[in-house]
Amino acid sequence: VFFTIHGLWPQLEHSIDRHAWPQCCASDQFDEAGLGGLKTTMANHAWPKVTSFTLWAHEWEKHGTCALYARPSIPYIKTQYDYFKGAVDLYFKLNLNKMLVTANILPNDDKPINVGFLNSVFSQHYGVEPIISYYDDHKSHNKLISEVWMCVSKDGLEFIKCPETLKTSHQASPQDNIVIPTKYHLHK
Repeated sequence: VFFTIHGLWPQLEHSIDRHAWPQCCASDQFDEAGLGGLKTTMANHAWPKVTSFTLWAHEWEKHGTCALYARPSIPYIKTQYDYFKGAVDLYFKLNLNKMLVTANILPNDDKPINVGFLNSVFSQHYGVEPIISYYDDHKSHNKLISEVWMCVSKDGLEFIKCPETLKTSHQASPQDNIVIPTKYHLHK
């Protein structure tokens, strides 16, 4: 596994702010027991490197509460369990690792990949391009992929084009060449 999930962030459709998502919408605390049997799937597949519930609690309290209390409501999110189940279901629907392997795009520290090419592969497979971000690896002097953002319709059924206003701080352009590293690097 070389791509995992960070989270599911509800987002404002028409925002001029690059951070087009609401945050910390309620004081509902994360409840590990509320995950039920989903916890094993989360730990073994979608978030395999998470060794504590800190990230899950953060995602719930910062983003999940906004999904729960969104107006108009998000039809498939009625509980904390639904929020995480929605994220896991989208992770498996996206199946990014399999798509990349099928396209013969594999982690390789020595072979940068053109972002325009990556965008075309995503577009062929999902019908839309992602937002790809990177970080500068000062040791190798390469741009290393750090995130792939995919936007989803409110009902969670289809991947959609991300709003033009949604940007990351290190967003890759189609002309950039980036590396998908063979080993996960912590970066700051």
